Amino acid sequence: MTLASIAAGALVVMGILLFTMGVSPLKRAPDGAALVRALSHHATDLRDRGQSATSIVTLETLVRSGHLKPAEASEWKGVRITFYRDANETRPQSIVAVAVMPDGSGTALLGDGSVQQLTRARLEMLHQQKDQPLGPTSGD
Repeated sequence: MTLASIAAGALVVMGILLFTMGVSPLKRAPDGAALVRALSHHATDLRDRGQSATSIVTLETLVRSGHLKPAEASEWKGVRITFYRDANETRPQSIVAVAVMPDGSGTALLGDGSVQQLTRARLEMLHQQKDQPLGPTSGD
């Protein structure tokens, strides 16, 4: 799966996540577009340096690489956001992108294109079945 596809799907996940976070018009919503831009710039930089893209990209990866400002990442404090490059339509239940909330529940974009809100138990089961780690907690 290309990172462009992952980035497009990430926008969907971010929209649903913002909805589930209960972001009101009076609150400033986290900048999902900055996250997608950072993911795209990260992939471009790796390609330009002749390096292969990693199979997992986290919020922390994007901050360490300088593609996402710490202030932008702090908007997602407590939410673990992870993108998986190896997910695709031939593995419909593989996770493309996931945002895990502090309570362990999350919103995931799956390889079949569906976006699902998942309990902690279901997320852990998907990760174990597909050998995809959940990734570290963002902002910690």
